[in-house]
Amino acid sequence: MGFETIIAAAISVIILMAVSFSLLMGIYASMDSMSMAMKTAMDNKNDQFKTRLSVDYDHVEIYNKNITFVLTNTGDTKIVDIKKMDIVITIYNNSVNNTYWIPYAKDINSTSLGWKDEAIKPDVINPGVLDPAENMTCRVVVPDPPVTGTLGRLALATPNGAMTSGYFRVINNV
Repeated sequence: MGFETIIAAAISVIILMAVSFSLLMGIYASMDSMSMAMKTAMDNKNDQFKTRLSVDYDHVEIYNKNITFVLTNTGDTKIVDIKKMDIVITIYNNSVNNTYWIPYAKDINSTSLGWKDEAIKPDVINPGVLDPAENMTCRVVVPDPPVTGTLGRLALATPNGAMTSGYFRVINNV
């Protein structure tokens, strides 16, 4: 009668240890995946903090439906996926404000809504990538030509979440 109790206690201890081990392995796996997710989030945030963009809003050129500006990467992070950048333009007319989200378009003409990178200068290190201290000329086509004298707002965001925005004045639209 005493030997059965010892065997039952030993089996109970083994089962308890197996369940505890399984529980601890689950907790360890959860902590490991959570720490990797936090590291990835911190790396992304670090890239965002190192990304700086600037546009000379005083020299935004407008011709009919075309809006051309120069974007400068003044940060420390290169912008690899230029096609995934978002551009939003708002034209403030007297009574109506028109806001356009502008999709990237490889080939744009005067009738389509879109934007494209015309040139990156100097594009020596990584061709097709906006490296730090490089300038990218962007051309945007909007559906309606902005009226001379109106105010516009340009907002641009990179894939990592860094953005720039500012106002420009339509001086002389032909």
